[in-house]
Amino acid sequence: MKIIIAGGSGFVGEELSNFLIKNGHEVCILSRSDKSSKNPKINYSIWTPDKLEMDHGLLKSHDAIINLAGTPINGRWTKSYMHEIENSRVMSTRTIVNALNQNQTNIKVLVNASAMGYFPSNTEVHAEDDAPGDHFLAKVCVAWENEVHKLMNPNVRSAIIRIGVVLDRKGGMLKSVEPIVKLGLASGLGNGKQFMSVIHLEDLCRQFLFIIENEKCKGAFHGVCEEALRNKDFMRTLAQVMKKPFFLPNVPSFVLHLVLGKAASFVLQSFNLSSKKWKTLGFQFKFSSPKFALENLYRD
Repeated sequence: MKIIIAGGSGFVGEELSNFLIKNGHEVCILSRSDKSSKNPKINYSIWTPDKLEMDHGLLKSHDAIINLAGTPINGRWTKSYMHEIENSRVMSTRTIVNALNQNQTNIKVLVNASAMGYFPSNTEVHAEDDAPGDHFLAKVCVAWENEVHKLMNPNVRSAIIRIGVVLDRKGGMLKSVEPIVKLGLASGLGNGKQFMSVIHLEDLCRQFLFIIENEKCKGAFHGVCEEALRNKDFMRTLAQVMKKPFFLPNVPSFVLHLVLGKAASFVLQSFNLSSKKWKTLGFQFKFSSPKFALENLYRD
């Protein structure tokens, strides 16, 4: 298949592009600047989602679209940055959906990213159809997903993956905390009791492809593994896998707020997402728990 990826140069997007190519597909990455690739399986196309502009001709020559585009949430949450977090997600999705609604297309499926922050911060296990929260990230996710729901082309199937904490040593959370753990300074954050729903990056890539290849896959999915851990237990497991100590007291919440500002609220929030929908459709995890994922990533 020929697959368009928006956000294909990011942490997840880059690995997803390589994964799709390894599985025999071709990739076109939507980019804000003119780029080229030495790999004949990768092409680039300029788009300007702020202006709702993309090459509509791509819709006739490709089979699927994956949208991962959005400003990273790990910056300092100033008022302007929070606006950019939401606007970048809404406008990228709106650009794609508008194009699919307005043109004849060969596209069969749109798989759009969302995030585990869709839900309230609590210890409950959340299913796909549970109500959203009312905090900042939840409002972003609702606005983001609402753009997908505006897809009116009956020939295009749509799905949403609410992505949890993605585990890979090249980026994301592990790249940030690994140096701290190596120094023997591993500890829980805040009270350490908040749940973390995580997923190995390889399994997340497999989920995107699974949805594209299976016509029964529609609606919302949770991009998480089968087991959630509390933050303190996750950090303890990471320290054990890295063969480092875990004995320090937790990092107090006020320290995180001093360092991260409003972004600390995300680190301290608790999200426990169900993955049962994957089993009903036949998806098999390679790394069903955080421990299995971490053991794979740190086996060397």
